[in-house]
Order: sequence, then structure tokens, then C-alpha cells
Amino acid sequence: MYITRMFKRILFIVFTGTYAPVYSMFQMRFHIAVLKILIPLLSAGSNRNFNSC
Repeated sequence: MYITRMFKRILFIVFTGTYAPVYSMFQMRFHIAVLKILIPLLSAGSNRNFNSC
């Protein structure tokens, strides 16, 4: 329960950038990490979808 709340708060901070001065470096690294994880997943998912069509 507490962990999910913290995670939501982190996501909120990351996506809104409300605490940009404090989290700017962390935010940038986090975005890069997220993109590195998400892009292959999204491309793999789209490939799978195209194959199934």
C-alpha cells in the first residue's frame, strides 16, 4: 500500500516535473532508463501485433 503510494508520487513527480530543480538530473536519467526499457517493449509489441494481423 505504502510502496504503491510512493511509486505513484514518484511517477507524478517524473511526469509533471513539479520538482524539476531537485529532480532534474534524476528525472533525466530516469526518463532515459524508461525509454531504453519501453522502446524495445513497444517495438516488440507492435511487431507482434503486425504479425498477428
